[in-house]
Amino acid sequence: MRAYESLSSYDFERLVRDLLQAEWKERLESFSPGPDGGVDVRLLRAGALRTVQCKHSPGRTLLQLKSKLEREARKVASSDLGEYWLATTARASPGAKATIAAIFGKQKLRQEHILACEDLENLLDRHGEVERLHVKLYVSSLAVLKTVLHHAVYERQRYFLERAARRARLFVTSDATQFVHESLGKYGMSIITGPPGVGKTTLAESVALTYAADGYEVFDVRNASEIENVWQPGAKQLFLYDDFLGQTSLMEKLSKGEDHSLDLLAQRLRDSKSHKMILTTRQYILTAAQSTYSKLRTARVLDSNVVVDVSTYNAFQRGHILFNHIYYSGLGQAARRSIIRNRAYLRVIRHPNYNPRLIESIVSAAQALGGGSKGAGFAEFMLSSLNSPSALWNSVYEVELSSAQRALALAICVGLTDTSKASASATAQSVLSAWGESTVVTDSDVDVLEGISIDVDRDAFGEYEFSAKNPSIRDFLLSRLFSDLRAFRAHLQSAEPSSIAVLFAMLSGKGIRASRPWQDLEVPSRVALLGAVDEFFVPILRRSRGLDGLRLVAMGMGVLDDHAHRGRVSATTDILKLTHDFMREESDVDARIRAYWALEPLLTASEAEILATEVRRVWVDDEIGMHDISAAHEFERECESGVESHLEAMLVESIEWALDDPDRDGYDSDFELLHALQSVLESFPVEFVDVQERVRERLNEVWEPDPDDDFDRREWSNSDREDLHEVDVLFAHLG
Repeated sequence: MRAYESLSSYDFERLVRDLLQAEWKERLESFSPGPDGGVDVRLLRAGALRTVQCKHSPGRTLLQLKSKLEREARKVASSDLGEYWLATTARASPGAKATIAAIFGKQKLRQEHILACEDLENLLDRHGEVERLHVKLYVSSLAVLKTVLHHAVYERQRYFLERAARRARLFVTSDATQFVHESLGKYGMSIITGPPGVGKTTLAESVALTYAADGYEVFDVRNASEIENVWQPGAKQLFLYDDFLGQTSLMEKLSKGEDHSLDLLAQRLRDSKSHKMILTTRQYILTAAQSTYSKLRTARVLDSNVVVDVSTYNAFQRGHILFNHIYYSGLGQAARRSIIRNRAYLRVIRHPNYNPRLIESIVSAAQALGGGSKGAGFAEFMLSSLNSPSALWNSVYEVELSSAQRALALAICVGLTDTSKASASATAQSVLSAWGESTVVTDSDVDVLEGISIDVDRDAFGEYEFSAKNPSIRDFLLSRLFSDLRAFRAHLQSAEPSSIAVLFAMLSGKGIRASRPWQDLEVPSRVALLGAVDEFFVPILRRSRGLDGLRLVAMGMGVLDDHAHRGRVSATTDILKLTHDFMREESDVDARIRAYWALEPLLTASEAEILATEVRRVWVDDEIGMHDISAAHEFERECESGVESHLEAMLVESIEWALDDPDRDGYDSDFELLHALQSVLESFPVEFVDVQERVRERLNEVWEPDPDDDFDRREWSNSDREDLHEVDVLFAHLG
């Protein structure tokens, strides 16, 4: 049985209209609720009149609606409605249909013209294309959800799919939906970009769910290597990589070789008929990334870009998004009436600060604040919040959250993806101590935050991880953390090194690369925070290991250097010793090189040479792969070490071996291997004519250019004609 309860009454009327249009092969009209004279859907053409009355009552029986239908029958008794039909989500037996048909005797309602829940199921089975148009019904149906979850072989997959299915009821389809499907069909991938809060993730999840319902395994991934780990040749798989360049700053993401891995994946997806990938990112972060990473400027990446811009939403789409958030919330009739009164919803959807995520946040905040905000004063509260969005979360943070909940929210907000309960609780306790509070963080604090500002991912073993509910909440909490020096210092003293590395990434860089909360800070506040970084930098490194340590050295020194607040000379010896320790624990070439260049300006010539010797140990010992040789060669060239010839020989040997080895070194196809080799050669500053020619010849043997492979970036837009009548029809269903 489909999940009809996931539909609003408006959705149900549209479903009935679309089903009967498909069944009768005639165009039908639909009308707004209210004094409609018993007409919700109508067929009117020369010589024929059919009228359909819709009653949305999922979970009930037809006879339980008898009193309501008797009133309806008296209302339409004198009307000429032609051939009369009744459609309902209630269940009905033949006897019940006979009883209700008799009630509508004057309209000559026939039993076979009563479409109950079971009849709708039959029509949906006959017209699958209609069901797919109604995404909320499709992905929320019990049968589909069971099918989807059957494919969820990992617990994180299951959690993601369940959460996405719950959120699907808020989704409003648009031209972007079609463009994403087209991009996936043509290129095997789609990059959804746009400003914060326009609905990129909701769009990506809804498209992913339609693929899941068609038998695809759907994976919520955090980096390209996770895709490699679960990729199964020939299997139907879709990968959703949300915020693949970071939520607030480019510096958060793109670990070693990530841009190269994504470029290879783009080609691999284009060649595969059964694999798809959806990526999302903020438009300004993608623009910054493309100026740095050439692999993100390739035609196959650019062609798959779908830009979502809220300014292109028409009035009905804006209204439908607002309607869904109110309809499916816990707001009562007083709040609903307030938004209908004087058509206040029009002021909302026309507001210059209208944004789907902000609408979601306002509805959540109204429920959290209570009082008039969630009652008769709801419309006023929503308009006030749109006028001053920052005041919205300030009210919740200051008034509704306890000190323990505020500390826990601050501890969670810095984590790039998921923060463990133990880590977040420990950091929150440290923040509470810095505030002079003896309060203890409890599970009830988690429950409060889950409904307001955080998502909780619970696994099958009872463990769970936290993450900020969305980037705008994360930005707000970062602003609060940056404005509270005591909390910031406590975070540096107690948070996990990986979490601090993310925090440093938000302080790194200038202009577009830094996070927005950092850019908004006044200079004195920045100086105070950087002083704390300087003070605690060595203690943070001492509790770090390996890769985390190397990243902290590179990012931490970058933070202090970028903002003209260099680390203390007296601490340099300690930092240098710890960096040597990290390099002995971790062989990652990129991390080693980045740490070296971050420290090099502070080192004496002999210290720099000793550290450079440690950096190059991994390639002197021939412990690096083909893709690391280029970075190593660039390092040696900068150091003017004279080791370049050794690396050039390694490169030739590696490529010759890869060309001759039938195992393909883990690659799934000849083309993928050859493309990788060509990419390495292109990034290498020395020409190897013979090797390049061999690679080029082999490429020509296995691949022919696609004549349609032209750059065609898709920026979608809707007609800006506002159909206000449809908006009025929509909001009449809230009354």
